[in-house]
Amino acid sequence: MGRSEGQKARWETRRQALAKEAAKLDLKCTVQQMMRVIKRQIPTPEIDYKPEHKMVVALFACAVTDLTSKSYRHSAVDFFNSDGFDMWCDLVNIDADSTRLLLITGGFLN
Repeated sequence: MGRSEGQKARWETRRQALAKEAAKLDLKCTVQQMMRVIKRQIPTPEIDYKPEHKMVVALFACAVTDLTSKSYRHSAVDFFNSDGFDMWCDLVNIDADSTRLLLITGGFLN
């Protein structure tokens, strides 16, 4: 379920524009605040998350934390821009592009 070249080009253009806007606004937040926002996107009828939801949230938390690390930032950026990230988002029914936009406006991904 990969993105076509046209979709990738549109996303890259949108990502660059949003990164510029986010830089102007200087909207910085903590990893914990970003993870709360991401967790709220996961639609679940139960009060507690299903095990797969917890696993994906833990994976995302690790990757968001890696975005703040000099050693792991490159790998984390690659993850968030990959089709694999789209697959994990599909698993828990959240929109990958919206999550990327949250990371950009939160100052984690640019």
